[in-house]
Amino acid sequence: MHLYLIRHGESTANKEKAFQGWNNVHLSDQGILQAKKLSEYFQKQNIQFSSIFSSSLVRALETAEPLKIVANDSRIVPIEAFKSINVGNWGGILISKVKGEFPGEYAKWRNSPEEFCFPGGESLADVRDRAHTAMMNILKDFENLNQNIAIISHMITIKVIALTVLEERFDLIWDNEYVVPNTGIMIFDVKKERIQDRWSFSRVDLSSSTPHLEE
Repeated sequence: MHLYLIRHGESTANKEKAFQGWNNVHLSDQGILQAKKLSEYFQKQNIQFSSIFSSSLVRALETAEPLKIVANDSRIVPIEAFKSINVGNWGGILISKVKGEFPGEYAKWRNSPEEFCFPGGESLADVRDRAHTAMMNILKDFENLNQNIAIISHMITIKVIALTVLEERFDLIWDNEYVVPNTGIMIFDVKKERIQDRWSFSRVDLSSSTPHLEE
């Protein structure tokens, strides 16, 4: 099967360059347009999803909504575990303000993310424990099907899932290889290895993670 990890469209907080976390912010006008173009792209490419799962936060659900037209099951299944990383006390605060008021903590987030825990929030390991577990539970229901599955989530959550399934270190999270812009797509070819009773994941190379925005 193919697993599509898709980041939500631009939100109002993305536009303002603020930390979001679990704050329930809506898509911006640009984000709404990005989600529409994403749906149209999948239609043109004849890509159909067996099921669509989404973070329960509204910006992800709003991104998922136009994708119903390319889904066999038109329900969007909200999953709490696919929410963004909880940024705790930094939620809703401009990134520039955090840099100025908490330079040491912000530097640790950027330079040693694997060791950082947001004040009043989560670490990358916390995100892994919930998001990866939820994803694996979903895959069990589709292991005998050659289908496309979509998960609409958030930048850090998608990066954490990708690094986990590829067995890479969290300190690679800012590498260019794992950049996920708004409505960016990561695709994984997923197989169940019967002999070893384990899942294997190989990333599908894309010339662009946002082909729908470049047409």
